[in-house]
Amino acid sequence: MKYLKLGDSLGTLQKSYLLVQTTKALVGLCGFFYFTNFITKNQYNYYVGDLTLIYFFNAFASVVFFNIFNKEIRKFIPFVFSFTEVIIATYFIHKGGFLYNTIYFWGFALIASNYFFTNIKATAFNTVIYAGYIGANFAFNYNEMIISADKSFAPTYMFSLVFFGFYNFFVYLLIEKYRRGYVNEMKKMTNYNRSLIDSIPGFVSWVNADLEYIGVNKNMCEFFGKSEEYFLGTKIGELTENDQSRLKFMVTQFIKSNKRETQDKLTYVFQGKTFHNILSMVKYGDGVLIVTFDVTKIIEAEDLINIERERAQTSARLASFGEVSAGIAHEINNPLAVISAINYKLKRLKSKGELSDEFLDEFNQKVDKQITLISKIVKSIKTLSRDGHSDPFENKSLLELVDEVKILVEPKCKGKNIDIHFPENTEDFYLDCQGVQIGQVLIIMLNNAVDAIKELENKWIRFTVSDHSHGYEFVIEDSGKGIPKDIADNIFMPFFTTKSVGEGTGLGLSLAVKIIKLHGGEIRIDHTASNTKFVIYLPKQQMKLAS
Repeated sequence: MKYLKLGDSLGTLQKSYLLVQTTKALVGLCGFFYFTNFITKNQYNYYVGDLTLIYFFNAFASVVFFNIFNKEIRKFIPFVFSFTEVIIATYFIHKGGFLYNTIYFWGFALIASNYFFTNIKATAFNTVIYAGYIGANFAFNYNEMIISADKSFAPTYMFSLVFFGFYNFFVYLLIEKYRRGYVNEMKKMTNYNRSLIDSIPGFVSWVNADLEYIGVNKNMCEFFGKSEEYFLGTKIGELTENDQSRLKFMVTQFIKSNKRETQDKLTYVFQGKTFHNILSMVKYGDGVLIVTFDVTKIIEAEDLINIERERAQTSARLASFGEVSAGIAHEINNPLAVISAINYKLKRLKSKGELSDEFLDEFNQKVDKQITLISKIVKSIKTLSRDGHSDPFENKSLLELVDEVKILVEPKCKGKNIDIHFPENTEDFYLDCQGVQIGQVLIIMLNNAVDAIKELENKWIRFTVSDHSHGYEFVIEDSGKGIPKDIADNIFMPFFTTKSVGEGTGLGLSLAVKIIKLHGGEIRIDHTASNTKFVIYLPKQQMKLAS
C-alpha cells in the first residue's frame, strides 16, 4: 500500500488513519468500561482495564494532535503513535508476567496495521523492540512466564479474541478496499500515462543500465516501422540500420555521471535523411528515460531564413552601390572624355606633322593621370561592392578607406548639389577590421544622409573621424533636423524605412548595425545635436574583441 502516503491535505490514507485511531479509542473505552463494571479482577486480568484505558488515551491523543498540527508535523504523527502503541503493549506484557496472554496477538496486530500507515523501516524498528523483549524474556525467564490459567480467565480471553478478531477483520477490509482501489487507480494511471506518452510529439523510451529498451512510445514505433515488442530487450545501437553510436555514447556517459538529468543535441541519419533532435535524459533507478523532439524542420527553416537573410543583405549592399552608380558613371566618363580629346588632338598634330616629343610626353602624362583616376574608381567599386564578411581582419589605413568611400559617394553628392566634407586627418589612423565591411557601412550611412537631405534648400554633410585612445569615433552629420524618437526606436530594425516604396529596402541600417557589432563597436543617434547626427565607435583592436 505504499502508494498511499501522508502529505496531501487529508488524503485517503489520512482519513483512514483517523478512522482506525477512532476505532481504537472506542474499543479501548468500551474495554475499560466492560472490565471495570462486569468482570472481576484477578491474577490473569488485573492489568486489562489499565491497558484499555491507556490505549484509549493514546488513540484519542493521536486524533487530537493530527487535527491540531499542520501538514509538516502531521506526517510524523503515525510514526510517533505507532511506536507508542508498541511500547504500551510491551509494558503490559511485562506487567502481566506470563506467556498465556492475548496481548501477544494484539501487539503483532498493531505492528501489522501500523505498517499500513508508516513504512517498512518504522515497522522493522517496532518489530525489533517488541519481538526482542518477548524473545529475551522467553529465553531467560521461561519457567516464571509459564503460568497455568483456570476458568476465571475465560471471560477475559473470550473478550480479547472477539475484539481481536473484529479489529483485524476491520483492518483487513480497510486494506483490501484500498488494495482494490489502488489496482483500479494504477490501471487508470497506466492508461492515462500511456495515452500521455503516446501523445508526445517525439520519441519516448526507457532503457536499463545495460542500455536495453524496456519501453517505447507509439511515435517511436511508427517512425522506425517496428512494433513495441521488437524494441523490448534490444540494446541501443542494435535497433535499425541507423547509426546510433552517438546516442549510445551519450546515454553511457550520462549513466556514469552524477547528473540526474541533462539535455543535448542529437543528429543522426536514417534512410538517407539527416534528422536533428533535442535530447532530454532523466535517471530513474538504474535506468534512463530518454525523450527526443525532432527539430529538423525548424533547423531547415532557420537555414532557409539565413540564406534569405544573406540574399537580402546582399541586395542591401547592391542597392547602396546602385544609388551611387550614376555618379560613378559620370566620374568615369569625365576622364574618358579627356582621353578621347587628347587622342583626337594627337591625330591632328600627327596629320600636320606637328607632333613633337614634348607634346607627346605632355599628352602621355595627362592620359596616365586619367587612367589612374579610372583605376581608382574601378578599384573602389570592385573592393567595396563585394561581400567581405569572411575576410580576415587586417590593419587597415583609414586614409585609404576614406579615399575609397569618397570616390564612390562624392559624385552622387555633386549631382545633387550637396556640400560634403570628408576627414582630412586620418594619415596615422589604423584600424584592425574587415575593411570591405566597414567601407560598406560608411557608404550606407552617407547614402542615407544624401537621401534624407536631397530635397532641402540647405544641403551639407560633415564626415569626421577622431582618435579616442582605444578606438575611433566616426561622426556623420547632415543638415537634416534630426530623427524623431518614435522613429529612432525602430530605425535600426530590419525592413524599417522612411523612404517611399521602391526607394529603399529597409535593410541598410540593420546591416550596418550587425557589421559594427561584429567589430565590437556600437552605432547610435546623437539626440543632443541640432541636426541629424550618427556616431559610430570602433575599438582599434576589433580583431581581438571579435575573437
